[in-house]
Amino acid sequence: MSCVTLVLSTFFILTSCIAYSQTAEWWLEKAEEQAQKADKPNLVQAAIKLYDNALERNPLLLKAYIGRARAKLRLRDKEGALLDFSQAIKINPSFAEAYLERGLIKLSLLQYKEAAADFTQALQLQPTLYDTYLPLAQVYEAEGNFALANSFYQKAYEHFPKKLDVLDKYANFTQNKIKDHAKTIELMNQLIAQVKDEPSFYIRRGTAYHAAQILDKAIADYTQVTKLFPTDGTAFYYRGLAFSNQGKFDLACADMKKAFELGFEPAKTLLDKHCTK
Repeated sequence: MSCVTLVLSTFFILTSCIAYSQTAEWWLEKAEEQAQKADKPNLVQAAIKLYDNALERNPLLLKAYIGRARAKLRLRDKEGALLDFSQAIKINPSFAEAYLERGLIKLSLLQYKEAAADFTQALQLQPTLYDTYLPLAQVYEAEGNFALANSFYQKAYEHFPKKLDVLDKYANFTQNKIKDHAKTIELMNQLIAQVKDEPSFYIRRGTAYHAAQILDKAIADYTQVTKLFPTDGTAFYYRGLAFSNQGKFDLACADMKKAFELGFEPAKTLLDKHCTK
């Protein structure tokens, strides 16, 4: 063996020994640093390996399980993340955040009863964990318990009145499940106040106004969509319906014709029935 080879071998042995001698907390710190800056899958995988090293040295290191679970989620390894959150709960059964995060994974897997149990336990452990309200509402909505769903959507809205996902999901529920047009309009007003250039928000508010027979405001919203997204026939179609409800049939037919020209096929039925002159 040459001197150079001997020196290199000794260096790698020493380096490996030094690395192995580091504490679990040292590896955890390195893992958290890596996870924070990781912006590609291979870098997230490197963070997971560092969490592995920490847990090899201390299998009861709670923060390592939580960090590794979150890293696995970034790689869409839901089953692996579930296992890590469950292990964290075994180590500390009073850790409300772990129940919440595990419940969110179960919700995404459509395991509604199991998700509800985790969210409920999280709330029992930490009644101020308001982030639990929205997913609980989603669980009850999925199970068809609209009264409980509405209750938790309202709680989420009270605590997060400007949070976009709360407003969006609650408005979708009030519009499509319980047909509360006034509440839908209130929620869509909040959404549009924050995001003024999203065409779908105006369509949704417009259809809520339309259902409530507030036709002038519905037409105003549909018109806004034609300005924001003039190549989409949907708004022309809905505006045509509103004009028809007002008895403005020439305007209605013009919009239906435009909607059909833009590829919105449902407009053809109304064109053939009412606009054949």
